[in-house]
Amino acid sequence: MSVKDIYSLDEWAFYDLWLLYSIFSWKKGSNLAYIISAGDYYNHAIFLPEELNFGMSKLIYNGYVESLESGRFRQTRKAKSFFRKNGKPFEGCFDTLFRLKPIFTALPIKSGCVYREYFTQDEIDSAVKKYTDEFEKALKSLKNKT
Repeated sequence: MSVKDIYSLDEWAFYDLWLLYSIFSWKKGSNLAYIISAGDYYNHAIFLPEELNFGMSKLIYNGYVESLESGRFRQTRKAKSFFRKNGKPFEGCFDTLFRLKPIFTALPIKSGCVYREYFTQDEIDSAVKKYTDEFEKALKSLKNKT
Protein backbone atom coordinates (compact mmCIF):
# COMPACT_ATOMS: atom_id res chain seq x y z
CA MET A 1 0.00 0.00 0.00
CA SER A 2 1.42 3.37 -0.98
CA VAL A 3 1.06 6.76 0.68
CA LYS A 4 -1.30 7.85 -2.09
CA ASP A 5 -3.60 4.96 -1.15
CA ILE A 6 -3.87 6.32 2.39
CA TYR A 7 -3.88 10.08 1.78
CA SER A 8 -6.26 11.69 -0.68
CA LEU A 9 -6.39 15.08 -2.38
CA ASP A 10 -10.04 14.51 -3.31
CA GLU A 11 -11.66 14.41 0.13
CA TRP A 12 -11.27 16.00 3.54
CA ALA A 13 -9.89 14.01 6.45
CA PHE A 14 -9.53 14.55 10.18
CA TYR A 15 -5.88 15.57 9.79
CA ASP A 16 -6.93 18.45 7.49
CA LEU A 17 -9.16 19.91 10.20
CA TRP A 18 -6.49 19.29 12.85
CA LEU A 19 -3.91 21.09 10.69
CA LEU A 20 -6.25 24.00 9.96
CA TYR A 21 -7.06 24.31 13.67
CA SER A 22 -3.31 24.43 14.41
CA ILE A 23 -2.69 27.36 12.05
CA PHE A 24 -3.77 30.65 13.55
CA SER A 25 -4.93 33.69 11.66
CA TRP A 26 -2.33 36.05 13.09
CA LYS A 27 -1.16 38.69 10.66
CA LYS A 28 2.40 37.32 10.76
CA GLY A 29 1.17 33.74 10.40
CA SER A 30 2.38 30.50 11.96
CA ASN A 31 5.69 28.80 11.19
CA LEU A 32 6.15 25.04 11.06
CA ALA A 33 7.44 24.74 14.64
CA TYR A 34 4.39 26.61 15.92
CA ILE A 35 2.02 24.50 13.83
CA ILE A 36 3.61 21.33 15.23
CA SER A 37 3.44 22.58 18.82
CA ALA A 38 -0.19 23.71 18.46
CA GLY A 39 -1.09 20.40 16.82
CA ASP A 40 0.48 18.47 19.67
CA TYR A 41 -1.37 20.63 22.20
CA TYR A 42 -4.73 20.07 20.47
CA ASN A 43 -4.43 16.39 19.61
CA HIS A 44 -1.52 15.10 21.74
CA ALA A 45 0.32 13.91 18.64
CA ILE A 46 2.91 15.14 16.14
CA PHE A 47 1.81 15.51 12.52
CA LEU A 48 3.21 12.99 10.06
CA PRO A 49 4.96 14.51 7.02
CA GLU A 50 2.13 13.24 4.79
CA GLU A 51 -0.51 14.87 6.98
CA LEU A 52 1.33 18.19 6.79
CA ASN A 53 1.96 18.12 3.05
CA PHE A 54 -1.29 16.56 1.82
CA GLY A 55 -3.26 18.70 4.27
CA MET A 56 -1.50 21.94 3.35
CA SER A 57 -1.93 21.17 -0.36
CA LYS A 58 -5.70 20.82 0.08
CA LEU A 59 -6.16 23.69 2.54
CA ILE A 60 -4.30 26.19 0.36
CA TYR A 61 -5.92 24.99 -2.89
CA ASN A 62 -9.39 25.24 -1.34
CA GLY A 63 -8.83 28.70 0.12
CA TYR A 64 -8.63 27.92 3.85
CA VAL A 65 -4.94 28.75 4.31
CA GLU A 66 -2.63 31.24 2.68
CA SER A 67 1.12 30.89 2.36
CA LEU A 68 3.08 33.93 3.50
CA GLU A 69 6.71 34.86 3.07
CA SER A 70 9.44 33.11 5.05
CA GLY A 71 7.62 29.79 5.47
CA ARG A 72 4.65 31.08 7.43
CA PHE A 73 0.99 30.22 6.95
CA ARG A 74 -2.29 31.65 8.22
CA GLN A 75 -5.98 30.98 8.08
CA THR A 76 -8.00 32.91 5.51
CA ARG A 77 -11.35 34.61 6.01
CA LYS A 78 -12.98 31.44 4.74
CA ALA A 79 -11.37 29.43 7.56
CA LYS A 80 -12.17 32.04 10.20
CA SER A 81 -15.78 32.09 8.98
CA PHE A 82 -16.00 28.29 9.32
CA PHE A 83 -14.77 28.41 12.92
CA ARG A 84 -17.01 31.37 13.82
CA LYS A 85 -20.07 29.70 12.33
CA ASN A 86 -19.38 26.37 14.03
CA GLY A 87 -17.76 27.60 17.24
CA LYS A 88 -18.97 26.71 20.68
CA PRO A 89 -17.79 28.62 23.76
CA PHE A 90 -16.12 26.85 26.67
CA GLU A 91 -15.34 23.68 24.80
CA GLY A 92 -12.01 21.86 25.01
CA CYS A 93 -9.75 21.67 21.97
CA PHE A 94 -10.02 17.90 21.59
CA ASP A 95 -13.81 18.03 21.93
CA THR A 96 -13.96 20.82 19.34
CA LEU A 97 -11.92 18.85 16.82
CA PHE A 98 -14.08 15.76 17.12
CA ARG A 99 -17.33 17.74 17.09
CA LEU A 100 -16.24 19.62 13.95
CA LYS A 101 -14.88 16.57 12.11
CA PRO A 102 -18.19 15.48 10.50
CA ILE A 103 -19.05 19.09 9.64
CA PHE A 104 -15.65 19.81 8.06
CA THR A 105 -15.25 16.51 6.20
CA ALA A 106 -18.71 17.04 4.63
CA LEU A 107 -17.65 20.39 3.10
CA PRO A 108 -17.22 20.47 -0.67
CA ILE A 109 -13.67 20.11 -1.93
CA LYS A 110 -12.43 21.40 -5.28
CA SER A 111 -11.14 18.82 -7.71
CA GLY A 112 -7.80 19.24 -9.41
CA CYS A 113 -5.67 19.72 -6.31
CA VAL A 114 -2.03 18.87 -6.92
CA TYR A 115 0.21 17.53 -4.16
CA ARG A 116 3.01 19.85 -3.15
CA GLU A 117 5.76 19.15 -0.66
CA TYR A 118 5.57 22.23 1.56
CA PHE A 119 7.90 20.72 4.16
CA THR A 120 10.83 18.36 3.72
CA GLN A 121 11.58 15.64 6.26
CA ASP A 122 14.63 17.65 7.43
CA GLU A 123 12.49 20.78 7.97
CA ILE A 124 9.94 18.76 9.92
CA ASP A 125 12.63 17.09 12.04
CA SER A 126 14.18 20.49 12.77
CA ALA A 127 10.82 22.01 13.74
CA VAL A 128 10.01 19.05 16.01
CA LYS A 129 13.42 19.38 17.66
CA LYS A 130 12.89 23.12 18.16
CA TYR A 131 9.49 22.44 19.73
CA THR A 132 10.71 19.65 22.03
CA ASP A 133 13.80 21.66 23.06
CA GLU A 134 11.59 24.62 24.02
CA PHE A 135 9.24 22.30 25.90
CA GLU A 136 12.11 20.70 27.83
CA LYS A 137 13.52 24.16 28.64
CA ALA A 138 10.16 25.32 29.99
CA LEU A 139 9.74 22.12 31.99
CA LYS A 140 13.20 22.50 33.51
CA SER A 141 12.42 26.10 34.42
CA LEU A 142 9.21 25.01 36.17
CA LYS A 143 11.05 22.29 38.11
CA ASN A 144 13.63 24.82 39.26
CA LYS A 145 10.88 27.09 40.64
CA THR A 146 9.37 24.37 42.81
